[in-house]
Amino acid sequence: MKTAWRYSPYLAVGYVAAALLVDTLALRDVQFVVDWGALRGTVYGGEVFKFAAWFVVPVVLCAKGFEGGFLGVGRWVRIDWILLTAIVCIGGIVMLALPWIPGVGDYYRGWGTAPLDVRFEQAARHLFWTASWLCGWEFMHRYWISKTFLDRWPSDNPWRGGALGVLIAVPSIEAGYHVIQGKPALESVGMGLLSLVFCWWVVRRRNALLPFLAHLAIEIELVIFLFFAQ
Repeated sequence: MKTAWRYSPYLAVGYVAAALLVDTLALRDVQFVVDWGALRGTVYGGEVFKFAAWFVVPVVLCAKGFEGGFLGVGRWVRIDWILLTAIVCIGGIVMLALPWIPGVGDYYRGWGTAPLDVRFEQAARHLFWTASWLCGWEFMHRYWISKTFLDRWPSDNPWRGGALGVLIAVPSIEAGYHVIQGKPALESVGMGLLSLVFCWWVVRRRNALLPFLAHLAIEIELVIFLFFAQ
């Protein structure tokens, strides 16, 4: 039986790569053929393009045949709660060390010298901005790409077939995006390694909730760091 086009791993990877490329063109305000910078429209800090292209469109494409088990806790075991706690704790430690990490500390300037009301305003906008892209980022990588690979090339061996494809494709895309976005080298490498951990978990559990919660916790920890850092 032929795989429906919407479930093709090639479509998933191609679409995600294109969406990330367009976002990068918009960030750099490239004016080639069209004014890509026009896509940087925001609503209270939230990016409209990211929300539409990274979340709404993929969800619509995946609506038919959606596998709910990917987003619940029914497939979790006790060690998964421990892993989530460990990642959140490590993330907190990294935030404390952020000012001393070469390149990264200079990239993330805090709001600690601003008046309290300004810092709360900045924090609210940053959280709204995070909400506009985080759900889509995780859905594209941990559900759409991962599920299509696992369904197209099923294997009992987590290092073969679609599982291996997930472990190669997704970390490469996520780390590559951070590189072309101009993020610090150590952050790009860290994103690639963290993505590998997340994808390994997705392959083992066919579940995307833990990576989403861990990523969300890290982003909240970053906001807390920025709130107090000077």
